[in-house]
Amino acid sequence: MAEECKGLNGDIAESPLTNEQKIAWQTRRWKNRRRMSWLAMWNLTAIVLLYFFAPIPDARLAIIAEPLAMITFGFVGIVGAYMGFTTMEKTKMGK
Repeated sequence: MAEECKGLNGDIAESPLTNEQKIAWQTRRWKNRRRMSWLAMWNLTAIVLLYFFAPIPDARLAIIAEPLAMITFGFVGIVGAYMGFTTMEKTKMGK
């Protein structure tokens, strides 16, 4: 249905759909992005809790600190991109 919704330049605003159909399409469009962002946020929380409160010796924490930092930055990037793109989309749609 996504191909049916797009206008000539790929914008949904030019399509011949009703307002309810446009809103439903936009909702479906962001559903998986929202899920991915929530999953990244929960993973960030789990990493922080495990890092500070798990009974792991300091020697092991020193070994896994750098990979955990890279994973954390990746998750923060996912959440930040989602928040930025949703803000941009709302601004574009005039909300």
